[in-house]
Amino acid sequence: FVGDHWVSYSAVKVSNSRKYSSYGRFAIYRATADTPFGLYKSVSRKPLVVSDKEKDPAGVLDPEVFVDQSSPTKQAYLLYKTEGNRQGNPPALWSRKLDAEGTSFAKGSKAVKLLARTKNRPWEGRIIENPSMIKLNGVYLLFYSANDYPTRRYTTAYAICENGPSAPCTKPKDGRLLTSRKGSYGPGGADALVDDRGRNLLMYHAYPRLKGTRGIGGRQPRVAEFTVAPGGKVTIVHRTVTAGGGPDGQTWYGGPNATFTAVKEDVSGDFTPIVADMNHDGTDDIALYR
Repeated sequence: FVGDHWVSYSAVKVSNSRKYSSYGRFAIYRATADTPFGLYKSVSRKPLVVSDKEKDPAGVLDPEVFVDQSSPTKQAYLLYKTEGNRQGNPPALWSRKLDAEGTSFAKGSKAVKLLARTKNRPWEGRIIENPSMIKLNGVYLLFYSANDYPTRRYTTAYAICENGPSAPCTKPKDGRLLTSRKGSYGPGGADALVDDRGRNLLMYHAYPRLKGTRGIGGRQPRVAEFTVAPGGKVTIVHRTVTAGGGPDGQTWYGGPNATFTAVKEDVSGDFTPIVADMNHDGTDDIALYR
């Protein structure tokens, strides 16, 4: 939620040509809506972010909006990934300041390279992607995925950003947080948030089964809980967080026209989680729907 509307950024395939990559070439577009559920209307036919065809032939992917709630103006930034190439330009994660509406870059702003794939961390493989930033205990944290997503090598890691999204981040000695284990293979795509109970959570996905080194059964949404120590060290305390009522038994019921009402009842059954600031209090919540 930026300005007075909801903003959605998407990586859109702009070419199917294999001269760019085996999956074509992508650019980033944006759209806005009055509610988190849409309908979203495109801001422009032209993409906001396009990469150099030589440096990043596959283009730009994985857009994520980070709103710095600690700044006086609730400054918004666009995070994204460039694919790089195999001629010395590794995949990288970037940030750039957005304007007050969250639909264009702020005047005079420049893209900042937050992180790049490095050879001294072989567990990253050839890929880093899916940036997600949050500020907790006074520390800016950047979560990201690394390695090949269909395989058990895919992992979720983090870096510490002392100056937030405005300067490069630093990788800890071993920043891996979620790696494959039985019933949860290739955990990645993590999105960080704090729920209404005050828990630090990571929404991520993983395969339930494995065939050889590749995940099978379709990627499923999961939730992990983590803590942040002084200085920024992140520790996973619960790899799987179960659904249910909070300490006060309060849940949110979604009614017509995307309105939400607090009700004193617990929920059970099979639900699909989504992340959004449902009550506009500046803190992301988990909504469960079926």
